[in-house]
Amino acid sequence: MRQLYRAEVRGSAGAWAAVSFTFVGLAFALALSLMVADTGMAAHTSGLLTLPEASSIFSMGYLNVVLCSLVGLSVVGSSTSLVVNSRRGSVARIALAGATPGQVVQTVMVQLAVVSIACSVAGAVLAVPALAPAVTFVATTRDGGVPVPPMVYNPGSIVLAALVTLGVALLGGWRQARRASRIPPVEALRQATIGVESRHGWLRWTMFGLWLVVIAGAFAAAPTIVAMSPAKEAFTNVFFVSMLMLVVAGVALAAGGPLTVGGLTRLWTAAIPPSASPTWHLARNTVLAKSERLSRSVVPAMFAVGLLFGMEAMGASLIATVYLFDPTTQLENSGIDTLIHFLGMPIALALLASVGSLVMMGRQRDAELALAGIVGATPAQQRVLPVMEGLIISVTATILGLVMTATCLGYAAFGITFTQWPFVGVLPWAVLVATAVVVALITIAATALPTLPALRLPAPRVIARLVAD
Repeated sequence: MRQLYRAEVRGSAGAWAAVSFTFVGLAFALALSLMVADTGMAAHTSGLLTLPEASSIFSMGYLNVVLCSLVGLSVVGSSTSLVVNSRRGSVARIALAGATPGQVVQTVMVQLAVVSIACSVAGAVLAVPALAPAVTFVATTRDGGVPVPPMVYNPGSIVLAALVTLGVALLGGWRQARRASRIPPVEALRQATIGVESRHGWLRWTMFGLWLVVIAGAFAAAPTIVAMSPAKEAFTNVFFVSMLMLVVAGVALAAGGPLTVGGLTRLWTAAIPPSASPTWHLARNTVLAKSERLSRSVVPAMFAVGLLFGMEAMGASLIATVYLFDPTTQLENSGIDTLIHFLGMPIALALLASVGSLVMMGRQRDAELALAGIVGATPAQQRVLPVMEGLIISVTATILGLVMTATCLGYAAFGITFTQWPFVGVLPWAVLVATAVVVALITIAATALPTLPALRLPAPRVIARLVAD
C-alpha cells in the first residue's frame, strides 16, 4: 500500500497544485489568527493591556479561526471534489487493478494529508512576517485605539494551525474520498462521467436541512440574545450574530451543492432564448451538464460576493438604524475596519479558492472546447465559450451572495425589533456592482485564460491528454 500511496501522491501532484491556493490560504489564515490571539492574551497576562483592550485583539483572532474553518470546510470540499473528478480515470484504474473501496478512500485521504501538511508549512512561512502588520492594524483601528503589544510567535500555535488545517481538509474531503471509492472500474475506459453523485442526493438535502435548522435556531434565540444584553450592547451582539449568519447561510447553500446551484442556474439562464446566441446555448448546456463542476466553481465565488456585500450592507444598516434613533450616538466597533477584522480573511480564502477551483478544471475545459471544434464550433466560438461559462458562474454566485446578505439583514431586522427600535436597511448597490464586476472578471479570467494555449493544439492531442490522466 505504501507504494500505491507514493505513486498516487506523485501522480496527483499537478492536480493538487492547481487547488493549493485553498489549502495555503486556510493554513495562513489559521496560523495568523492564532498568533494574533496569542499576542493579545500575552499582552493582558503581562499587564500591558487591560482585559477589554486585549480582548479587542484576541477575540478577533479566535473569531477568524471559527469563520475560516467554516468557510474552509466548504471550499476544501469543493477543491477535493474537483481533483477527484479530474482523476476519475486514475481512480478507476486503481479499482480495476484490485484495490478495495476502503483502499481507494485511504489513497485520497493520504493525498489530502500530504497536501494539507505541505501547505501548512507554506502558510506558516507567510503568516510569521504578517503577524506584526496584522496586530498593528487591529490595535490601531479599534475605536480609541490600543497600544500595539509585543509580537508573540508561538510555535505551538503554528502546529495547532497545521493540525486544524489537516482536520478541516480530512473532514471536508472525506465525502469526496467516499465518492471516489464508488467510481466503477469500467470508468478507466472513460465511458461514464456522472451518476455516482446523483444517487446520494439525500445526503445533500440532509446537510442542507441541518444548516437551515441552525439558522432557524439563531432566529429563535434572537429575543434572548437581546434581552440578556444592556441596551447599548444589544446592537453589537446583533451585529456579530448577523455576521455569523452571513457565513452560516453560505455554508448552507454550499451544502446544497448542485441541488441549489444547478436549479438556480437552470432557472435564470432559461430567460435567455437559445435563438439569441448559439454560443450561449452551447455554454449553458455545457455548464448544466456538469452540475458538480458548476457547484464547485460557484461556491467560492458565492462566498466572496456574499461576504463582501453582506459585510458592507450590515455595517451601513446598523449605523443608519442607530443614527435614526439618536444622531449623537456613537456605535463602537461598527466601521469598515471592524468588518475587515471580522470577515477579511474568510473573503481572501474564498477568492483564493475560487481562482484555484477554476484553474483546476482548465484541462477538462480544453477537451470540451476541442470537441466543440470537432463538431463545428468556429475558433471564435471556442474562445467565447469559456468566457460565457465564467459569466454564468459569476452571475449565479452573485445571486446566491444576495441570498446570504438577505439572511444576514433579515436576522438583524428581526433581532433589533426586540429593542423597540426601527430597523433601517441599507443596500449599498455601488458596492454590489463593484464586487460583482471584480468577481466576474476574476472568474472569467481564471476560466478562459488557461484554455488559450490548448486552442492552438490539434483537437485529438488535447482530448488524448485528458484521457491519459
